[in-house]
Amino acid sequence: MDPEKEKERKRLIALTSLNLLNTPKEERFEIITRLASKIFAVPVAGISLVDAQKVWFKSIQGLDHLTEDRSTSFSNAVVLKEEMVIIEDTLQNEEFKSNPYVTDGPKIRFFAGVPIRASDLSVVGSLFLADRLPRKFSDLEVSTLKDLSTWVDVEFLRSSLTYQISLEQKKIQEELVSKNRELAEEKAMDDAMLANIGDGVVGINDRGEIIFTNQQVEYMTGLKQDELIGKPIWYSIKMFDKDDKEVSVNERPIRNALFLKKKIESTNYFFVRRDGSKFPVSITATPVIVFDRVIGGVDVFRDITKEKEIDRMKTEFISLASHQLRTPLSAMKWFCEILLDRDAGDLNKEQEELLTNIYQSNERMIQLVNTLLNISRIESGRIIIDPKPTDLRKLLDEVILEVRPRFDKKKQHLAISIHKNLPLVNIDPRLIRHVYMNLLTNAIKYTPDGGEIVIIISVKNGEVVSQVSDSGYGIPRRQHEQVFKKFFRAENVIKIETEGTGLGLYLTKAIVESSGGRIWFESDEGKGTTFWFAVPLSGSVQKEGEVTIDI
Repeated sequence: MDPEKEKERKRLIALTSLNLLNTPKEERFEIITRLASKIFAVPVAGISLVDAQKVWFKSIQGLDHLTEDRSTSFSNAVVLKEEMVIIEDTLQNEEFKSNPYVTDGPKIRFFAGVPIRASDLSVVGSLFLADRLPRKFSDLEVSTLKDLSTWVDVEFLRSSLTYQISLEQKKIQEELVSKNRELAEEKAMDDAMLANIGDGVVGINDRGEIIFTNQQVEYMTGLKQDELIGKPIWYSIKMFDKDDKEVSVNERPIRNALFLKKKIESTNYFFVRRDGSKFPVSITATPVIVFDRVIGGVDVFRDITKEKEIDRMKTEFISLASHQLRTPLSAMKWFCEILLDRDAGDLNKEQEELLTNIYQSNERMIQLVNTLLNISRIESGRIIIDPKPTDLRKLLDEVILEVRPRFDKKKQHLAISIHKNLPLVNIDPRLIRHVYMNLLTNAIKYTPDGGEIVIIISVKNGEVVSQVSDSGYGIPRRQHEQVFKKFFRAENVIKIETEGTGLGLYLTKAIVESSGGRIWFESDEGKGTTFWFAVPLSGSVQKEGEVTIDI
């Protein structure tokens, strides 16, 4: 584009941004032109705005017209030259002596105009003086006119800013209306979703005060929304654990979710209805985090009475089926042992191999049946917990002795560190032995040949903490939440190790928690896994059940 045309284009944009073209008179400009007329003793003083075709007079003294053609305007010369223009006698000036404003009409003989600039310094018009007589214009008058033009510049800048602010306000207002409409639509959708979702939903602020609930909360608990809003969730919706003990504020899943800044799921709690009756719930407590600050949380819960009943029926069925399977499996084992011991006659090599495969498969079936029976006994609350003062060092040594051949076969290195003054702990050694056995056999199974396994037993914060670390395949992070679920096996080890039921860790967790302890882990795929389980130094609580677990 031609540089002059581009310059003119930008000048006209700056002029438009003032929002002064073809607008009514304003006293702030009238004051300036009246003052100019008096100071310089001239009949004509004005403020002009020069657009593409016309010159507009924002204020003018001594003339009654509001516009003129740009091509014949004195102000156009100021704009084109971008500097002060002084013509002391127009009849002696070659450019203007034939101008219609000189020869006709006002018959201007003297003109002085100073540029008026927009905020980008484009010349958009002039502050000018005119007289019907020729006159000299002194240096002092030049300086005074320039000073007055600064005043006009300031007023123009103010107009520009005011116009820009009004545009921004209009834009913000439009955006606000649009956002409010979007929010209203989203709220309507959210309200409809909350109203129709089958789960109870309770939202709280960072102080634990309830800020919203949905209809299902009232349906499940009998507590109305207006009874709950603004009140602490800890005291408004009562919660009990599986041992029928009221859950304290610090033990509630939503409290821990806010504190730990992570989602917590649980199916081990009961809510209380208005009439005092309890029902089991599946809870998902999620913190709401904005810029790394917890601003509240959401409790989503579901009545799992039917699921619990189905689980109970499944447990009973599994228990019954497992009992029924034990007899024929035990008989098969006995018959295989008789045949392999050649008590029924000699075997050739092929017969021996077939019987060995049958025997090994039968052993795996017996192990699976025992595991299923153990799970059903724990889930039904029939397990006996018989705590005794136990030397965990000695108990661990017994387990290591049993699994030592597996270590040696894979040439794995075992490192052990046990608290120097480890006290006797009142636990059920049969149960805790199973926990050590499961964690160690898993570590051996999922650690490659030549890898390292570390066992540490320490005393911390009133607990005896046992740690089993391996340098194996690790567990994919996306599957961490499933580790303690029934039948779970990590996708990366299924391809490598085909054997396994996915019940070992589920049973281990159930045993630890039944013993009054807790279990957790950390794992990175390709780097290994560490499991910890902790039991209180004070020991486990004795439980008068019906059966023990089968190891």
